[in-house]
Amino acid sequence: MKRPQLIFIILVIALIGASVYTQTRIVNVGSTCELKDIPDPQWLVDYKSKLPANLTVNLQEDEHFDIDNILIKCIAQNIKLTAKSDSEAAQMALDYVYLNIKYDGKESNDICFESKASDILSRGTGQCDTQANLVMTLLKNIGLVVRPVGGCLSVSSECESKSGLYALVGMREPKIEPIEDIFPGEEYDRGALFGRGRSGLHAWVETYFPDEGWVILEATSGKIMRDTCFRYTVELFPENYREFCVSTDYSFVQWCRSQG
Repeated sequence: MKRPQLIFIILVIALIGASVYTQTRIVNVGSTCELKDIPDPQWLVDYKSKLPANLTVNLQEDEHFDIDNILIKCIAQNIKLTAKSDSEAAQMALDYVYLNIKYDGKESNDICFESKASDILSRGTGQCDTQANLVMTLLKNIGLVVRPVGGCLSVSSECESKSGLYALVGMREPKIEPIEDIFPGEEYDRGALFGRGRSGLHAWVETYFPDEGWVILEATSGKIMRDTCFRYTVELFPENYREFCVSTDYSFVQWCRSQG
């Protein structure tokens, strides 16, 4: 088979795969829903029974993770009752955010500082940090253990062609945005792209699967990230919400910039 024909076939297969993937995982929640007092499905009972003793689901309501919001509870209930496993529940939450919260690379840091999950849901737009907020809030409500992460996202040089193929066929890949020069003593936006577009500050979610350990959830692409082309380097596990929105570590930012 000639090379152009092979490339064409690969592109067609990728397009079909992307289309099927998008269409088979949609969580529908109408304008109203009926919350039910029902026991956890068996997959969730099994999940909780396998958790290490030092890990618990944080169901505490706060100013950013408003898990008691009625619409969020409805979406979470729908996912909980539809999913068959912890990984499927995580993927459905990612899909919901990816399909309903449009990525806005120009979102201001103030929106991240001030928004709670229900605000993001109502607004319908978000950046990596705010989209991740909604994913975390849904998964907390469902009953999965999650934690926010701030760090650096980079693409290996060996995978640049693959990243280009993702863009060409409309498949999901993580999103980060360009930034101007940086200076010491500033707050640096998570979602900032450096160099030639291969590295940038980023915010993401990790969830704990008993059979795998901590796993990366990428809200901007709606995927459980097992793709080794994308490298996630942890700067910190935020102790306050502002750290999830921005970095103040100039040396880490410089290092991240060098990865591009």
